[in-house]
Amino acid sequence: MDGSTRPALRGRDTTIDWVAPPFAGHLFPILGMAKELSRLGFAHQRVLSMPSIQTPAESALEGTGIPFVPLLPDRNADALAMANTGTRTFGNPLALLRQFRDCVSILSDMRVALLDMWAGAERPDLVIADSVVPSAGAAATERGARWWTSLSSIPSAESLTGTPSYLGGWHPGEGAFLRARDAVGRGAVRSFKRTAGFMCRKELRSLGFDSVYRKDGSETCYSDDCILGLGLRELEFPRQSWSSAMQFVGAVLDSPARQGEALELADRTRHLLITLGTHLIWAKDRGLKTAVELARRLEGWTVHFSHGDVHGDVRRRVAERTFEHSYVPYGPELAGFDAIIHHGGTGVMYSTLGAGVPAIVWPHDFDQFDQGARLVHHGLALRAPKTTGALADAVMRLVNEPEWRSRCARVQALLLEQTPGERVAQLIGD
Repeated sequence: MDGSTRPALRGRDTTIDWVAPPFAGHLFPILGMAKELSRLGFAHQRVLSMPSIQTPAESALEGTGIPFVPLLPDRNADALAMANTGTRTFGNPLALLRQFRDCVSILSDMRVALLDMWAGAERPDLVIADSVVPSAGAAATERGARWWTSLSSIPSAESLTGTPSYLGGWHPGEGAFLRARDAVGRGAVRSFKRTAGFMCRKELRSLGFDSVYRKDGSETCYSDDCILGLGLRELEFPRQSWSSAMQFVGAVLDSPARQGEALELADRTRHLLITLGTHLIWAKDRGLKTAVELARRLEGWTVHFSHGDVHGDVRRRVAERTFEHSYVPYGPELAGFDAIIHHGGTGVMYSTLGAGVPAIVWPHDFDQFDQGARLVHHGLALRAPKTTGALADAVMRLVNEPEWRSRCARVQALLLEQTPGERVAQLIGD
């Protein structure tokens, strides 16, 4: 569907289906935008995802009148198993291949389910699909609806110029050599994707795509109509440019609510949070051990480790001045910490900046290395060193050198100035 045949949207009367995977880091930015549109008078919205996330999603949507529509209940366990791998995926070809096949199977089933749902009067005017469910966009296009992409991780989309992603977290630099390096890197990424796309062309067709790239060079997994970039352009590298569809709308700082009592941080002590997000199950034991070791080295500090389990309500002391939590929300509670160690996931990265707290970034997989490179480049975080002693020293740098918190405060102000939902409403035409 080209620009001349796209149906017109109808302002506040536009019917919108939001589609996301059952993962908090992808779904809750969508919920935040949907809630803001509801407040602005967009009354015809639905949120579509898988049942494992239904309870926290419906809790977040309470009072808005926006229904949650469960998809593929029989594939729920498969989706969770695919995301919560027992070993590291990035850099492991066999694990990547296995995850890719599992992902294609689920996304193909999702496309079929959505085509059935949107066959008649249920078809929305606009489908806004998270970037990891492009088959929802293909189904929308097949049914004659508009398709927009919700993109939480800006580095995931290819940059037309500047420093490429998915090469281990490259940093930008000046000079002809580094510009040539970046050009070679961008070419290598595109060559890899083209080769993988050719080898997996049958799987691509099952998702509704004929190739990895369109004739104009844009990536088919993202909408060529509108990509809602959920982040700050100011946090990206110099000389980067993107598809003409990219619209930076600001970061959405919503996260699931905590089960049970709110987290209370004791006075007269400094508090450090270590979180590796919802997934990365294979890294959680090491993360908890690191928390215990840091508490021993950081006199006068209390160290908290979060498993990122939105369904849990565990809070227990596991060692002296060390607490283990099922879940710590990425909300106002973050402002109570003096420093945060996180994995570079988009949600915790922007929520930490939104709380004005300096961080140490400890990337483990995929785009986390590229997110971390951006934080380090802009002086908003330190990269985690390899030893616990050096990590403790890095924590003390964050609190003893005031420029870290000052830089974070400037980005915090930029984040709080932006209202993504209002920007989406403008793009729809309110």
